[in-house]
Amino acid sequence: MGSYKLLLCFATITLFGTSSAAYCEITDKISNCVFTVICRNKTSAISYPSCSNSNVTFVVTGSNLLNISNTFFGGTNFDSKVRTIVAKNNTWTNLGLKTFAYYKETTSIDISRNNVNRVKSLPFKGLEKLVTLNLSHNIIEYLEPDAFYVTEVRPLNVKLLDLSYNRLTVLSTQLSQLANLTTLYLQENMLHNLESQCFRGLKSLHLLNLDQNSLTSLNTSVANLKTLTEFNVCYNDLTDLFNADTIGLTSLKYFNASHNIIKYMESRIFKNMTNLTVLDFSHNNISVPIKSEMFKSNTKLQHVDFYDNNIQQLDDNAFASNSNVTYVNFENNNIEGALTASTFVGLKNIDKFDLANQSIVSINENAFENMTGLRYLNLTRNKICDIANSSFVDTSITKLDLSYNKLNALNFLKDLTSLVELYLNNNNITVVQRLAFFGQNKLRVLDLSMNMIVTFEELSLPLVELQYLNITGNRLVGSIAKNVFSPAKFLRFLDISNFNITKIESMAFVNLPNLARLNLSHNQIDFIEPDNFIGVNNMYSLDISNNRIKQLALNNGLSNLNAVYLNNNEFTNVSSIFPGPSKLLYVDMSNNKIKSLIGVGAKTFPNITVLRLSNNQIGNFNNPDTNTLTSLVDLKLSSNNLTDITLRYYKELMTLELSDNHLTRIDRNFFENVYYIQALDLSRNNISELPPGTFQNMRNLKLLNLSSNYLTQLRYGSLKGLHKTELLDLSKNKLRFLEIDVLHECVKLNTLILDNNFLTTLDVVSLSSKYLFNLKTLSIGGNPISCREVVINSRYGRGNQLEVTAVDKVYHEDNVHGIKCGTNTSVPEATTEDASLMDNELIIIIFALIFGILILYVMVYIIYCKLFRKRRLVVINQPSVPSSLEMDSTDMSNHLLM
Repeated sequence: MGSYKLLLCFATITLFGTSSAAYCEITDKISNCVFTVICRNKTSAISYPSCSNSNVTFVVTGSNLLNISNTFFGGTNFDSKVRTIVAKNNTWTNLGLKTFAYYKETTSIDISRNNVNRVKSLPFKGLEKLVTLNLSHNIIEYLEPDAFYVTEVRPLNVKLLDLSYNRLTVLSTQLSQLANLTTLYLQENMLHNLESQCFRGLKSLHLLNLDQNSLTSLNTSVANLKTLTEFNVCYNDLTDLFNADTIGLTSLKYFNASHNIIKYMESRIFKNMTNLTVLDFSHNNISVPIKSEMFKSNTKLQHVDFYDNNIQQLDDNAFASNSNVTYVNFENNNIEGALTASTFVGLKNIDKFDLANQSIVSINENAFENMTGLRYLNLTRNKICDIANSSFVDTSITKLDLSYNKLNALNFLKDLTSLVELYLNNNNITVVQRLAFFGQNKLRVLDLSMNMIVTFEELSLPLVELQYLNITGNRLVGSIAKNVFSPAKFLRFLDISNFNITKIESMAFVNLPNLARLNLSHNQIDFIEPDNFIGVNNMYSLDISNNRIKQLALNNGLSNLNAVYLNNNEFTNVSSIFPGPSKLLYVDMSNNKIKSLIGVGAKTFPNITVLRLSNNQIGNFNNPDTNTLTSLVDLKLSSNNLTDITLRYYKELMTLELSDNHLTRIDRNFFENVYYIQALDLSRNNISELPPGTFQNMRNLKLLNLSSNYLTQLRYGSLKGLHKTELLDLSKNKLRFLEIDVLHECVKLNTLILDNNFLTTLDVVSLSSKYLFNLKTLSIGGNPISCREVVINSRYGRGNQLEVTAVDKVYHEDNVHGIKCGTNTSVPEATTEDASLMDNELIIIIFALIFGILILYVMVYIIYCKLFRKRRLVVINQPSVPSSLEMDSTDMSNHLLM
């Protein structure tokens, strides 16, 4: 190349800078022969090791040029050593004539992820050894007829061509001469038409991908691709397929035409595809029947997918020649009528068969006979009301889904001895008879939920290997007898909630060594025989809530129980329920009739952390037993009769609910030794004051609810110590004024609720700017604050990311954004005690008013008397003055001169 190459080097230096600038460097050196040269923005010469058989990868990146020609590569001195060129992520738009002509030994070029919009004539001229060409992820709209030629008359020898993710709309004959091409990627373009000769000369093509274009027809374009083994044409707009379109695809193994709008296809469409193994026509609108001759020639077929079409009929013997099929999916079609012995004949090696969401009404005798390979059969969401006894002869089904049908009997199970999972939920089964599952000794999962079952007879369930049983949503009534749910040594979870069960009979729940959770809640149970729960050593959760139980004795067999739910029953005491020490961490006995807590202590609950006793009749929580519950973290005692409580024993407390009791006073001593509380609810009590320092040791408190009490004022120091409090609720008290300095330590407060007090004004600006910098929500509804002030506060809030709102918004013309305001604001609803206090206040006010009037009367009388006497003396001692009406002008002047 001699002088010509030197001339190009000079031109390169002139265009791109001086030759001394090094734009290229060696990276990823494996040996003297194998390394990578990376050039950034421009190309240049490098110093490279000598090697007789080099294999260099040449990477070009960061180039901002639009038009690329061979002059761009004129400065390189390693041309003959390059085998791979990678020029991704540049801004190239046009490839000129003989762009890569210097790299004649190159076998692979990747120009993906550029902005190439047109492949002009002969950009790859001279690349005799080029095998792989990647032009994907560009914006190519057109290919010149000789775009992929190595000379003016001879096409490239490439085997793989990737033109995916471009903007091609039409394909004529630009690729038709690439005789050595084996793999062609054209997916994600805009192709709407393929000329009939566009693939004419592709005699070696094995893979063709036309996914995600806009093709409406194949137009015989692929009809003669006799070497094609994999054809993808999914996500297009194909409407019909004819035998002539695919007649020559004799080597095809994989055919994917899913996600089109195909409505019609000829019954012999697959006739010549004798090597076909995978067929996917899912997500179309096919409505033609599956005829007996459709797959007759496809003896190698293994995978058939017609999911989500509109097929209504399967002809008898449609799969008679397809003994190698292992997967068939007809889900979401509209197959009607009965399945007979001839419907699926031939599918003896099928492994997975999906017939869900059809209109099948019955399964006749021998319908699935001799399907010895069948493991999973899905018949959910049909209209099946009858299954013949011998429908599953000589099958080995392990998973059967018959949910959402109309079955009312279980007489078809006798041949299903290999079942591991069985789904019968949402049917019309009313009774599970004795030995109904006889022979199903491998069953581990059984779903009978959402039927109309009223009873399980003894020995009706397959308990030998059963691990999961779902019977929710049925209509069980009466009692639970023995030999129904036990013994079951592998059963882990059992939910028998929301029924009308009234009694748990003797030995109903025994020998359940792996049972972890048992839920008997929301029944009408009034008694559980004491010999239950023997051999149930691994249960960690027992829920008997929402029943009518008055007495219960949990035996020592429940040695690992961690959580017990006994709420919403009729228990009056606790001591008889738990016979000895337990591992319980969580105990809920709320909503009962408990008065005494004798026996509720560390001796019985050494590890307890959560105790729920709300809505009982407890008058005194503290006793020698409860005072030992030092591990408590969460204690709920709301809605009881407590007048006082000593908390210093429970130093680990983090959540405490004492709402709706009769507490009248709290102070610093009330919270002695409970410094970790984060949530405290004291609402609906009779607290009238907060002495300074009440919360000074509550440095972890985040939520404080003091609503619905009788607080009339907050003194400086009342809220001292609330450094971490984020929510403070003071609503429904009797506050008439709120001094903002009271909140000086509440720096993390983001929600302050002051609704339904007697506040007439509130300085929101000072409140949020002086102390409460993090305040996001301020609720002030139901106070007699003027509407004008509420408007001002709302405007200020909107400008400072503070929501001024109300707990109970009422959108009315007299309100501001739903916030009650002004003199028409209703004051907090008076309780009986409120009324009494108000009566006393009224009497005092009336008395003071009368007394004031009397004093005023006396003072007026005294003043009047003094003034009258003085006036009388003045009149007597003064000379008489004539009336002005009687004087003439002379008299007037004389009188004035006196």
